[in-house]
Amino acid sequence: MNHRSNRLFLCALAAGALLAGAMSASAIGTIYTWNAPAGSWSDTNNWTSNRPGTLPSSGDLTIFNNGGTAVLAAGVSGTALAISTGTGAGTSGTILVSGGSLAVGSSGFTLGVNATGGGGLTITSGSAAVVGTAIVGSLGSGTLSLSGGGLNVNAVTLGSGSTGRGTALVTGGVWTGSGALTIGQFGSGSTFAIQNGGQVNSTSAFIGTGTSTSTTFGGSNAVTVSDNGSMWILSGTAVIGQFGANNTLTVQDSALVKIGGRLLVSQNTGTNNFLRLDGGYVALLGDQTGNVNTLLTSNDIEVWSGTSWVTATGNPLFTGTYFNGDDTAAFTATGYHGLGNYTVLTAIPEPGTCALVGLGGVAGGIAWRRRRQQTLFPST
Repeated sequence: MNHRSNRLFLCALAAGALLAGAMSASAIGTIYTWNAPAGSWSDTNNWTSNRPGTLPSSGDLTIFNNGGTAVLAAGVSGTALAISTGTGAGTSGTILVSGGSLAVGSSGFTLGVNATGGGGLTITSGSAAVVGTAIVGSLGSGTLSLSGGGLNVNAVTLGSGSTGRGTALVTGGVWTGSGALTIGQFGSGSTFAIQNGGQVNSTSAFIGTGTSTSTTFGGSNAVTVSDNGSMWILSGTAVIGQFGANNTLTVQDSALVKIGGRLLVSQNTGTNNFLRLDGGYVALLGDQTGNVNTLLTSNDIEVWSGTSWVTATGNPLFTGTYFNGDDTAAFTATGYHGLGNYTVLTAIPEPGTCALVGLGGVAGGIAWRRRRQQTLFPST
């Protein structure tokens, strides 16, 4: 990106920030462009700006377009008002936090600005804190990976633009979000995976937002939470398919999704969106038997049969239980504490257990969940 293009990009970013009330004109600083194939964020030689020999500060904008990687190793701290990667056609850049710390201000970060641009943020240890919104795949592609350490962030959007596609993978560490998490705002094909004991905390979640004007936006986005100890904890509502189609939330292998609000599927013009269960647990705060029965009636929940996804409606593999304050019983059933006041949904994948559950359903309930809890029977 040449000097004139940098200035145009700065003006556009500044204008957007001003409209959002995020900063004043006096807060806009210097543009720093990463110029090294790979190197330390703290090396002034790795940056190009009109202030040679200096590093980005909290009021400055940083751009990564050369395909290189800025590394924040142990003892290295980096700060910027905003981070942008892939702002030009076919360009990209990566930020690697491996023991150091990264602080991004109110303008947040955008990975994959241009339709053919890309970029990534990888955190293996250390920490990253983002005050503003994080966009992973604006019009291009972006990747966010957390395998250790911590990420503290406001709202996060994967696949914000119609051509944007974001990928987020959490295999360790703790992701703490103070805003909504959106997977596929207008883009399609974005993925979010929590594995290997990774933990994500957010407020509300939208999988496939889309728009009422077109069914082609916000479709075919997928969230998968798998492996024992992996958790996605939401304080608010989760929506699968607000306007978009073919979006999924899959919970499997003893993982947990804990939702403080309601679970909504295929809202507005959304179609063919599903919650999918394969040995994982979805916990809904309070007695949500009515909400769950509505989802079953609409065939919005699917279970893994061993060969394919099939409707949970009328299927003995599916169980749902409101534990009515009994945390001990909830822990016995799931292996997770703190679910006594939750309605827990699951599907038991083992063939032998499936046969046993089938007999229990015929007899009038699942025996190990019959004491003081209210068990949901699969609708027919």
